[in-house]
Amino acid sequence: MKIAMATTFVAETNPPTLTQLFYIMTKKDFEFLASIVRMVRNEVPVDMIEGSIANYCIQQNSRFDEDRFRDACKPLVVREV
Repeated sequence: MKIAMATTFVAETNPPTLTQLFYIMTKKDFEFLASIVRMVRNEVPVDMIEGSIANYCIQQNSRFDEDRFRDACKPLVVREV
């Protein structure tokens, strides 16, 4: 995925910064991940965990597509053959 992101900058006149190419996780990100693990261990309903993740992503990226994320969170359908 990072390679695909890097190729999108080729046509632009300004070269990308390292941060644009590769997101560097910060203490805040690790604390957020820990909070999600705590929620799972405390058996918080999946919808609430999903909402927490969506809210965090929206704060980090204004272009985050919450509907697309929630669709991707839906359980996979396994079909018997």
